[in-house]
Order: sequence, then structure tokens, then C-alpha cells
Amino acid sequence: MRAVNPLYRLHDLAYRTQYAQIKERTYAVGTLLRGTPGTLYKRAGTGHEYWYRVYYPVPGKQGEEFVGSAADDAARRAMEDRIAHAEWVVEQVRNLRKLGYQVADKGVASVLVELHNRTLFDSGLVVVGTLAYMSWLNEYGAIAIAARPLKLPGKEGLRVNVLAPGPEIGGTIAIPELEWHAQTIPYYDYMLEDSQRAVVLAGGHCIPVSLPNAQRMVWHKLYSSTDAARSPDKKAKDILQAVTLAAILVEQEDLSLKKSFLAAPAPLQAAALSQRQRIQSFLQPHPQTAAEFAALPE
Repeated sequence: MRAVNPLYRLHDLAYRTQYAQIKERTYAVGTLLRGTPGTLYKRAGTGHEYWYRVYYPVPGKQGEEFVGSAADDAARRAMEDRIAHAEWVVEQVRNLRKLGYQVADKGVASVLVELHNRTLFDSGLVVVGTLAYMSWLNEYGAIAIAARPLKLPGKEGLRVNVLAPGPEIGGTIAIPELEWHAQTIPYYDYMLEDSQRAVVLAGGHCIPVSLPNAQRMVWHKLYSSTDAARSPDKKAKDILQAVTLAAILVEQEDLSLKKSFLAAPAPLQAAALSQRQRIQSFLQPHPQTAAEFAALPE
């Protein structure tokens, strides 16, 4: 198979600046509001009046958040500011979606907002997989093909895979910090080293997260694309995402693939070399990246 069109193109500079602005303002906010921005309502009860934020945590389901007493002007003003910021973010994310930025759905947003508010990304949790790939596209201001990351098995259910390093694919180990169990992935610890701060656009939110180092993602995805247990569709997705990220890094960041290749574990190097022919089939519109892969040492 030969790629006729380039694997990616860049957003206009004005759109990349818009993305950088929402990212910068999000970093300064701290705790994010759950669900929709909502509206302030004053309610009376037991002879007293109180402010509440009324919002929708998920579509069709209303929720309330206590703000303070009617006399607490500081609490009311602080919530008004937070709502105003959230409304601004919703508008910015909506515009970026129309411009071709990668935006995950509201179910993904609800999970990531909760994880962010609990400071789990500051404690070492990292977003991986296609959601990380989508976010790196946004970070580099690139438009490319991306599959949807998470599946909704029911009306309100959301399946989230928790992964951890392990010697075999699909094993199970306990994660006491999360009171949960994780599936093991070989060389997962390699991919999580040197994780980097970024944001995920999801629903109407911009959420600070940690992402794997993009160079390490390239080699780990090429390794995953050789896993016999994965379906052909998933293996094809892995290699497409790997070569697209590689092309962006080489052409937009002037990075040499050789250095990160030599730093990767030997099985990941072997997997990349075994895929050379398939890799080159994607890179006809990207001669610089094709040359980088061709120059990798045996």
C-alpha cells in the first residue's frame, strides 16, 4: 500500500495560537468544574438562603454543587468567575473542534476531570493509547487520521483500561494507590519514562494531563503492531499512529530518530526493523522521515 497524501498537515498559525491560549489559561485554573458550566441558583431552606451551582454532570442528568450562604459574596463571586471561565473554555473547544482539532467525547471528559481534580496526573498517572496520540496531534498543531479512543458499553458506562508494566501482555496486577487492578504491558515502564505535561480536549473541557514522551510512543507503538494477539485493525492503527508521530517529530521538530531508537529496549528496536517495509509504504510523501527510518542501524 502506498500513501498518496501526506500523513498530516499543520493547522494555521492563528489556530495553533488559539490552542496555546486555552492551554495556558487552563494550567492557571487548578480544580476544574465537573460537567457543564452550570448556573448559580439561590435557594431557601431551614430559614436560610444558599447559593448552589446547578449543572449537568452527564447529558440528561442534573446535579448540584453547594457554593455558600447567600451572605457569602466572596464564594458567590469566585464561583461566578469559575463558571465564566468554563463557559469560555466550552466556546474555545467547540471552535477548535470545528477547525479540526481532536476532541474526545463527554464521557472521556468526565473521567479525566475527576482524575485531574484528584491530582492523579501529578502523582504519576499517564494518559496513553489513541487518546494520547490525539493529544499529541493537538500539541503539535497537526491534523491527521485518529480513531476514537474509548468505548461506551452502556448508556452511562465508560470502559477505561488501566495499564501497568509487566512481562506479559494481558496479565493482572494490583494497583493499591488506585484500589484497582491493571493489565500488564511489556516495556510499559520504558514508554512512561520522561512523561510530559499537556492537555486533552474532551467534551467542553480542556484538561491538564501527563502524556508519554512522543518519541518513546513511536517505538512502543511499532512494537505493539507486531503483537500476534492484536487484531489486524489494531496493528494497522498502531503502525499508522507511529509513522505519523515520527513524521511530525522529524519534519516539525528536527529530531533525529536514531538517538531515541538506540535508547529503546532491544525488542522494540527489533520490532521497528522488522516493520521497515510497511513503514516505508506510508512515507512516500515524507522523504525526510523515510530516510531517517532507512538509516536506522541493524
